[in-house]
Amino acid sequence: MQIRSLPLQIATSLLVSFGLSFPAAYAQSTGLVELNDDNSTVRLNLDTLGVDAWIVDGVNQVFTPQTPIPVGPLGERYFLNFGTDPMSPEVGLGSFTLDSFTFSENALSAYLRGFDNALEFRYSLELQGGELNSGSSHRFETVTLKNLTDTAQQVSLFSYLDFDVAGTFGFDSVLIQKNSLQQVDVTGAKVTATVDQAADFVQVDLYPKLLQEFFNSSRTTLNNNSVLTSTDALTDVSAAFQFNRLLAPGGEVVFQFVKKAEKPGPAKDIPEPGSAIALGSAALAALLLKKYRLSQASRNSELN
Repeated sequence: MQIRSLPLQIATSLLVSFGLSFPAAYAQSTGLVELNDDNSTVRLNLDTLGVDAWIVDGVNQVFTPQTPIPVGPLGERYFLNFGTDPMSPEVGLGSFTLDSFTFSENALSAYLRGFDNALEFRYSLELQGGELNSGSSHRFETVTLKNLTDTAQQVSLFSYLDFDVAGTFGFDSVLIQKNSLQQVDVTGAKVTATVDQAADFVQVDLYPKLLQEFFNSSRTTLNNNSVLTSTDALTDVSAAFQFNRLLAPGGEVVFQFVKKAEKPGPAKDIPEPGSAIALGSAALAALLLKKYRLSQASRNSELN
C-alpha cells in the first residue's frame, strides 16, 4: 500500500485508520514501525521518521526521558534547512509530504518532499542484529537529498543523535569528529556512528540544550565542540552533525550512515606468574637456539 501527496502526520493517521498490518509489527496506538533482526529491534516514529528505540538484547540504546518535555521529539532525528536566509529555522520531517513508504521485516524506505516541493528527501534503513546476548547490532541508513528546482540551492542536513549506551545516559563520554561519533559507557559498552563524508560542523552538548537549537526561530550553525563527558547519573549528552551542501538544479547528494552497538568482549586470561616465567624462559631458549644455529651456519660457510 502507498499513500501519496499527504503530509507525513496525516499519512500516518491513515495507515492507522486502515489498520494496515506490518510484517514487522506496526504499533497502531503509538504510530511506530517496529523492525526486527536476531537480537535487535528498531522502533521508528512515522510522524517524524525518527528512531525512538534501538533495542539490543533487551536494552534500549536511544535516549527516552521518563517525562515528556516541551521541545519536541527525542531519540534520533533529521532536521533540514533550505536556502540562505539567516532567519530561516530548521524543520523536521514531520512537516514534509510523504510520497511513498515500503517496508520488510528488517528494513524500510520512504520518499518525502518538503519546502514547498523544492526538496526531495529519500530515506532507507536496514537493521542487522547480532547473536543473542552478544550486545552487537548494526544499522545502515541512507539519506538522499535532491533539489527539485531549476536553480542551485543551499541545503543543510542535521543528524541529531542521543544515545543511551547500555540503557543509561549517566557517565557516558562522547567524542564526535567530522565523520564519526563514539559514545562509551562506564561499563565499556559503546555505540559508534560513521558517515561516508565529512560534516561542515559538529557539536556535542548537554540535553536538552542542543535539541533546543532546532526549535528556535533562526538558522542553526553548530559550534564544533567535540568532546563531553557526563559527570553524574542524571546528566545526558547528545550530539549532531551538520552538512551544508550546494545542489545544482536537479542535483542530489547521498549520505551513508552506519551505526553500531557493541559491548566489551570477555576478558582475556592472564597467565599465572610462574606460567609467564616459563613462557619467557621458553621464548629466550628458542631465541638463543636460533642464534646458535645461525652462527654455526656462518662458520661453516666461512670454512668452505
